[in-house]
Amino acid sequence: VASPCYLSEVSSASIRGALVACYEVAIALGFLLASLMSFLLQRGHDERAATGPSLWRYEVGLVPALATVPLIVILFVLPESPRWLLGQIHCDAEVLEHSLRSMRTLEIEGAKERVLDIKAWRRSGGGASNALAKSASWSATSVDLMAVWDARHVAAGSPLMPMVLADEEDRTPNPATAKRSKEDRPSVHRVLRGIFVDVFQVALGAPDVPAGARRGLALAVSAAVLNQACASTSMLEYAQSMMKDVGIVSLATQNGMATAVAGSKFVGVLVGLAIINRVGRKPLLGVGGALCALGLALVSVGSAYRQSELLLFGMSCFILVFVATWGNGYWVVVTEVTAAGGPRYGAAMQAAATAMLFVSGWLTSFTFVSVTKVGPWALMGYAVVAVLMAVFAFGPLPETRGLSLEECAALLAGGKMTSSGSSDENSDISSSERRSSDDE
Repeated sequence: VASPCYLSEVSSASIRGALVACYEVAIALGFLLASLMSFLLQRGHDERAATGPSLWRYEVGLVPALATVPLIVILFVLPESPRWLLGQIHCDAEVLEHSLRSMRTLEIEGAKERVLDIKAWRRSGGGASNALAKSASWSATSVDLMAVWDARHVAAGSPLMPMVLADEEDRTPNPATAKRSKEDRPSVHRVLRGIFVDVFQVALGAPDVPAGARRGLALAVSAAVLNQACASTSMLEYAQSMMKDVGIVSLATQNGMATAVAGSKFVGVLVGLAIINRVGRKPLLGVGGALCALGLALVSVGSAYRQSELLLFGMSCFILVFVATWGNGYWVVVTEVTAAGGPRYGAAMQAAATAMLFVSGWLTSFTFVSVTKVGPWALMGYAVVAVLMAVFAFGPLPETRGLSLEECAALLAGGKMTSSGSSDENSDISSSERRSSDDE
């Protein structure tokens, strides 16, 4: 849940697609490395016969343990998401300064200038005239995240340094941004409870939920179910079993062919990374769904006629196309459509969509063997799901390529985008900020 959400929050609209797609790159690379490790361990185990420890102990113990090392390291060097910090109801001076320093670490344009100006103002003794002169140029930023910080800073009464904006907004402190008490600070229990409450409020269309949030949740959950219901994960998990069903009895050969399928996943991620920012979201997922249906049809035919080469080709084509389109595009689209929930509800909506993704994946994997036992032609059911993926993309899914998260929220709320990607309804542009200043 956290990785694609974080990447979308710290990236600009122009690079969001490629940056969020890097999440899928990491998954594909890990899957390929795990398959290679299993293949090499199997070869070494075959050479030693049954003289050593059981092979599964290495596969489920040693390999995953090694993979946790970089995850632990990154936790100590990764800055907090500035957009998440700014979305907190109690956005006080501490939160504003923390978010600004995070933006500086992430090299967000304009952040370094503000940090230096604030430091210089504090060293000068806090003179108001000097501060106003320094902050007068801040309003000209074209970076959406920096603009959100400026607006939140003014809404909080400019606690870090007196600030002038082009529209001379009122600097009266907002009661909602008062300094947090210990009782208001987040805890694991409060966060989890808040996620469940927020998701139910969005689903029920509560009055204080931003416009378009309910639609965004429906789109995100639908995309999650379709993403897994086509057997995209099950095909990788049961690759060896499917090879065995068509006559491949050698375990080493099964692992080798499964590694080839995993390799196609990695190639698909690279292809997707190259096209994610060049193709609109609707054609990317729509054409991808149609091509996935063709690949799954080949898988069904190869299984029916026990043609291992055709089966391998169909599986590889399906995985490559799926990852290049839906694999990369899903995470990007979900972060964009859930932006309609604003800072408070957006994260909860993403959590709900990701939960549905894993639930759908589990159900598909749980029933996959039963489906294959019905007969090879039963695999055509997954091709039907892929057709529904194309219908979903060309139908209700909005086109969000090139829009900031605030503009995506406005689009889902009913605002119409101009050719430059801005909304013709200025009041809707910051719908993602509308709830952030209200009390719980």
